[in-house]
Amino acid sequence: MNNEPKTPVLIRVRPDEVDPYRIAHHARYAVWAESALLRWMEETGTAAPYRVTDFQCKYIASALLDEEVAVMLRLKSEKDNVSEFTFSMRKVKGQQLLCTGTLTIRHE
Repeated sequence: MNNEPKTPVLIRVRPDEVDPYRIAHHARYAVWAESALLRWMEETGTAAPYRVTDFQCKYIASALLDEEVAVMLRLKSEKDNVSEFTFSMRKVKGQQLLCTGTLTIRHE
Protein backbone atom coordinates (compact mmCIF):
# COMPACT_ATOMS: atom_id res chain seq x y z
CA MET A 1 0.00 0.00 0.00
CA ASN A 2 1.31 3.48 -0.87
CA ASN A 3 2.08 5.53 2.23
CA GLU A 4 3.27 8.74 0.57
CA PRO A 5 0.65 11.35 -0.27
CA LYS A 6 0.82 12.82 -3.74
CA THR A 7 -0.30 16.26 -2.61
CA PRO A 8 -1.13 17.92 0.67
CA VAL A 9 -4.73 18.79 1.42
CA LEU A 10 -5.07 22.56 1.37
CA ILE A 11 -7.52 24.09 3.82
CA ARG A 12 -8.48 27.77 4.00
CA VAL A 13 -9.54 28.72 7.53
CA ARG A 14 -13.17 29.84 7.34
CA PRO A 15 -15.07 32.27 9.59
CA ASP A 16 -17.09 29.48 11.23
CA GLU A 17 -13.85 27.76 12.34
CA VAL A 18 -12.43 30.61 14.42
CA ASP A 19 -13.04 32.28 17.76
CA PRO A 20 -13.58 36.04 18.22
CA TYR A 21 -9.78 36.52 18.07
CA ARG A 22 -9.68 34.95 14.55
CA ILE A 23 -7.83 31.85 15.83
CA ALA A 24 -8.88 28.44 14.48
CA HIS A 25 -10.57 26.31 17.13
CA HIS A 26 -8.47 23.32 18.18
CA ALA A 27 -11.22 20.83 17.26
CA ARG A 28 -10.94 21.85 13.59
CA TYR A 29 -7.50 20.24 13.36
CA ALA A 30 -9.11 16.81 13.78
CA VAL A 31 -11.52 17.58 10.93
CA TRP A 32 -8.64 18.75 8.73
CA ALA A 33 -6.65 15.57 9.50
CA GLU A 34 -9.64 13.46 8.53
CA SER A 35 -9.94 15.41 5.27
CA ALA A 36 -6.35 14.37 4.52
CA LEU A 37 -7.27 10.77 5.38
CA LEU A 38 -10.12 10.83 2.86
CA ARG A 39 -7.76 12.22 0.20
CA TRP A 40 -5.23 9.47 1.01
CA MET A 41 -7.95 6.81 0.66
CA GLU A 42 -9.01 8.29 -2.66
CA GLU A 43 -5.43 8.40 -4.00
CA THR A 44 -4.61 4.87 -2.88
CA GLY A 45 -7.94 3.33 -3.88
CA THR A 46 -8.61 2.10 -0.36
CA ALA A 47 -11.84 3.96 0.32
CA ALA A 48 -13.85 1.77 2.69
CA PRO A 49 -15.94 2.22 5.81
CA TYR A 50 -13.81 3.07 8.83
CA ARG A 51 -14.00 4.58 12.28
CA VAL A 52 -11.48 6.77 14.01
CA THR A 53 -10.25 5.04 17.17
CA ASP A 54 -7.57 7.50 18.26
CA PHE A 55 -6.55 11.07 17.48
CA GLN A 56 -3.58 12.79 19.10
CA CYS A 57 -2.34 16.25 18.23
CA LYS A 58 0.53 18.37 19.50
CA TYR A 59 -0.37 22.01 18.90
CA ILE A 60 2.59 24.27 18.13
CA ALA A 61 1.12 27.43 16.60
CA SER A 62 -2.31 28.76 15.65
CA ALA A 63 -3.93 29.01 12.27
CA LEU A 64 -5.78 32.26 11.72
CA LEU A 65 -8.85 33.27 9.76
CA ASP A 66 -8.34 33.11 5.98
CA GLU A 67 -4.89 31.50 6.22
CA GLU A 68 -4.21 28.49 4.02
CA VAL A 69 -3.08 25.33 5.82
CA ALA A 70 -1.34 22.37 4.17
CA VAL A 71 -2.15 19.00 5.77
CA MET A 72 0.24 16.11 5.08
CA LEU A 73 -0.69 12.56 6.10
CA ARG A 74 1.48 9.43 5.94
CA LEU A 75 0.73 5.80 6.72
CA LYS A 76 2.85 4.72 9.69
CA SER A 77 1.62 1.15 10.19
CA GLU A 78 -1.13 -1.24 9.19
CA LYS A 79 -2.10 -4.48 10.94
CA ASP A 80 -5.29 -6.45 11.59
CA ASN A 81 -7.58 -3.87 9.91
CA VAL A 82 -6.06 -1.03 11.94
CA SER A 83 -4.11 1.73 10.21
CA GLU A 84 -2.08 4.36 12.02
CA PHE A 85 -1.13 7.59 10.30
CA THR A 86 1.09 10.51 11.20
CA PHE A 87 0.22 14.00 10.09
CA SER A 88 1.57 17.51 10.13
CA MET A 89 -0.02 20.84 9.32
CA ARG A 90 1.81 23.96 8.15
CA LYS A 91 0.81 27.41 7.09
CA VAL A 92 1.27 27.59 3.33
CA LYS A 93 2.67 31.12 3.55
CA GLY A 94 5.97 30.88 5.42
CA GLN A 95 5.68 27.11 6.08
CA GLN A 96 5.26 27.61 9.86
CA LEU A 97 4.55 24.27 11.57
CA LEU A 98 1.15 24.34 13.28
CA CYS A 99 0.89 20.82 14.68
CA THR A 100 1.93 17.20 14.41
CA GLY A 101 0.06 14.11 15.47
CA THR A 102 -1.33 10.65 14.86
CA LEU A 103 -4.66 9.36 13.58
CA THR A 104 -5.67 5.72 14.00
CA ILE A 105 -8.57 4.07 12.20
CA ARG A 106 -10.18 0.64 12.17
CA HIS A 107 -11.43 -0.55 8.80
CA GLU A 108 -14.99 -1.87 9.10
